[in-house]
Amino acid sequence: MNHKHWISVVLNETLSDNEVMKLIENSFSLT
Repeated sequence: MNHKHWISVVLNETLSDNEVMKLIENSFSLT
């Protein structure tokens, strides 16, 4: 697995559920 495009997200309620889902969807589109 290529770690070049990995990001870390702290799930401490500063991001909405929708924002987290968008990040996940974007990560899948990169693969």
